[in-house]
Amino acid sequence: MKNFIIICLMSVLAMTTFSCNNTGSNVKEGNFISGKIENAENIKIFVDRVSFNPQNPNKVVGSGDADASGSFNFELMDMEPAFYRIRAGQKNMMFVLTGDEKQVKINANLNDLDRFNATFEGAPAATEFVTALNGLMNRKLKLEDIKAIINNTKYPIVALGVTLNAFRNDKQFLDIHKKVLGQFTEAYPNAGYTTEYAKFVNGMINTPKEAISKGPVAIGQPAPDIVLPDVNGKTMKLSDLKGKLVLLDFWASWCGPCRRENPNVVKIYNKYKSQGFTVFSVSLDGIDGRTKQKLESSGRSVDDYIASQKKRWLGAIAQDKLIWKNHVSDLKKWDSAPVRAYGVTSIPKSFLVGKDGKIVEIGLRGARALEEAIKKHL
Repeated sequence: MKNFIIICLMSVLAMTTFSCNNTGSNVKEGNFISGKIENAENIKIFVDRVSFNPQNPNKVVGSGDADASGSFNFELMDMEPAFYRIRAGQKNMMFVLTGDEKQVKINANLNDLDRFNATFEGAPAATEFVTALNGLMNRKLKLEDIKAIINNTKYPIVALGVTLNAFRNDKQFLDIHKKVLGQFTEAYPNAGYTTEYAKFVNGMINTPKEAISKGPVAIGQPAPDIVLPDVNGKTMKLSDLKGKLVLLDFWASWCGPCRRENPNVVKIYNKYKSQGFTVFSVSLDGIDGRTKQKLESSGRSVDDYIASQKKRWLGAIAQDKLIWKNHVSDLKKWDSAPVRAYGVTSIPKSFLVGKDGKIVEIGLRGARALEEAIKKHL
């Protein structure tokens, strides 16, 4: 599913906003969010309810102006168990609410809001979710830790969010998805998320591993060429690697599952690089057209935003020790042309390209599966 949660739930459409300050004695009882975001002085704060289906827009459920200290206070409308996002300027952070919260308080710093560095009061589910996502993003959690969070949380929305972020549509974790779907359906049988998640899980059940063969590319077909700038801005082509066995790897610095898969790719690359194997990495870091339009309409610098995204991409390459030279990106995120050419709807996504330039394997995950495929096709 496209750009899901940290990835496929990040689309934004401009919508009518609501603002209601909690002042005076005639304020209606409702759900209020307040707090302080350092370095967000005198700017607009928005909270969106995030759509599970990327075809549907997110909905602004509250907004208000931060004061000179970065403090804010406004009412949230149409509360329900769902994923939410607070955004200020160019930064945003996903969190969850069960719909029962009345007074939610959040404290954060604008500079690292998107790193899930925040504290919540009055929203225990949000605290649990943000703590888990911070652990995922910083690769502090092992598989056992992730499973423990999913199994032990009393909040179905937390289990759903962590499962989707950690495992996405990886079929080896289908049993976990089924279990979480059952729990969420029992808790919220009439919620929109229940219907959409059921479609997502059923899609995994009914989709064979070779499902990509029904898409834009298939095993046995020539790999569409990719021509993109490398880390230095120099044009690099996938076709220039013909004669080698190439792992074409779609990833991004913000993708937790991608970052956890990187050590497997590094291990296999170091083992087989002298035998005609290499990696061609396509990063989906950057900015999509929708976000670009939003920044332009607000008068903010698109160039500065793109520069920050490139810095994160290069930082992830260094941190994960991705030592091969074939790193490319047009910094257009999901609007990148290779995404459409290869039918990529979630990452990490890999294609093994044979020495003749034809696709021989699709969707390899884990060191064992990758090594078996490489030994088969070298």
